[in-house]
Amino acid sequence: MAEIELGDMKVSGGKLLIVIPLLGTILGGMWAGFELYQRLLDAEEAIISYVSPDFSHYDESLAVLQTQVAELEKSINKLESDTEESMDEFKEDVRGAESLARSTDETVAETQRELRDDVYAMEEKLNEQIQRNVALNRRLAESVADVIFADVAEGLALSQKDKLASLAENVEFDSEETYREKLVTLRNSYFPANAGTQRDNSENISENTETSAQPAVSGLMESYLSTLTRVSKK
Repeated sequence: MAEIELGDMKVSGGKLLIVIPLLGTILGGMWAGFELYQRLLDAEEAIISYVSPDFSHYDESLAVLQTQVAELEKSINKLESDTEESMDEFKEDVRGAESLARSTDETVAETQRELRDDVYAMEEKLNEQIQRNVALNRRLAESVADVIFADVAEGLALSQKDKLASLAENVEFDSEETYREKLVTLRNSYFPANAGTQRDNSENISENTETSAQPAVSGLMESYLSTLTRVSKK
């Protein structure tokens, strides 16, 4: 069997098969340790020679940004404050407008009530005035009718006047002229014997009436018409 002699040691073939791989392992480990050590040296050199980058411009930009953010926050706070003040003023304006509207509604309602009361009062006064005018017109017509009847019945006996007065009650007073004509027709129809005298007397009395009584009657009519005109204007 082959033997290898190393100094005083002799290694036979079987042992040699064991020693050779062991030596290879030891040498490989030593080489790996050397490589690791070399890398550590390279890393140390890189760390020693490392120069940190300049971040000063980033710091300046960050400071400017922080300043802008602060100013923006101030602007937002001021805007919120102004908005709250504007909203408060707007609410006050709305409340004032609502109060004014309520006051205006109350004033309008009160004015309408006063106007309605005034209209009712004017209607009552107008109705009273119309009633007085109607009564005055009736009395005036009765007075004129009495004057015309006395004129037409002139010269008749008392019984004939009563008869004519009874007939005249059914005669409607439209106007002085037509009423006189109707009474004259009744007298001539029921008392023809006194027709000629009545015509003469009527002419004489008419002349006297035109010169004396007629102005008074016209004055009453003029006053009545003036009153009616004033009432219609009101």
